[in-house]
Formats: sequence, C-alpha cells, structure tokens
Amino acid sequence: MNATTTITFKVDEGNLPNYTDEYLAALWHIAQANPAPFGDSAACAFAEHVGREIISRWLGSVPPELWLHQGRHAAKASDAARTLRDDLLRDTVAPGQFITLAEAMLRLGFEEGGAVQESTTRDALIRLGFTAGREPHGLRRRGWIAPGGAA
Repeated sequence: MNATTTITFKVDEGNLPNYTDEYLAALWHIAQANPAPFGDSAACAFAEHVGREIISRWLGSVPPELWLHQGRHAAKASDAARTLRDDLLRDTVAPGQFITLAEAMLRLGFEEGGAVQESTTRDALIRLGFTAGREPHGLRRRGWIAPGGAA
C-alpha cells in the first residue's frame, strides 16, 4: 500500500526567541528540508531567521555584531561607488566639454591608471551618455564628449 502523508508546519517567526532550544533545532531542520525551489524568498528568509536565532542564542549573553559583513553589502557598496563616480563626472564636466580618459580618471581620484581603473572610468562615461570622439579644436586628441552640447 502506497500512502502519501503531507505535514504542514505553521511557525510564528516573531516568537522564535521564545521557543525551546529543541524546537528551534527542529525548525532549522524543517527550514533546510523545505521542498520550496532553490532561491524561494520566503523559504530563504525563514531559514535565515531561524539560523540567526540559533547563532545569537548560542553565542551567549554578549551581543556581538553578527551581521556587519554580508554578501549583499558588497553589491550595495558597489552601487554606491558607481553613483558617486557618476555624480563626480556629471558635476565636473560641462555639457559638450571634451575630456580625455586620463583626465576623467583623475577627476574620479584614480591617480594611477590600470586596466580596472580605465574600465571603471570608461563604464561611467558610457553610462552618463558621453560619446567617444576627437577633440573638436587644437590637438584633436581622442577622448570623450559630455552629453548636452555641440560636439
């Protein structure tokens, strides 16, 4: 005889600090055995909340900083740095102004030009709508022309 049994658990996540250690350990196993697809936001959040409760409980009475560094913070820092670079270029280059890659790198604080710094600067210029071109007068150097002005 083939029989299928479905068991459902309802857990008040706000009550995690009040559950016994044994029950919390069982919740950890339930969270990991959850049949939800990999990356399901509700399943991931529940497992994280249970895990944080377990860690904070067993670390003892001194509340250390548990979550100062997390993977998602790197993405936020990268986004913030990108916004800062964009703002620096937008605020220091007039519409239609010609600027070389080296000059743009200096404005972003890159005193030495490596491949990463050049790529980062080039990405910012493109994101802001600068177009590659030649200096309209004088030496006709290759560089970038800021959006919003005559080339």
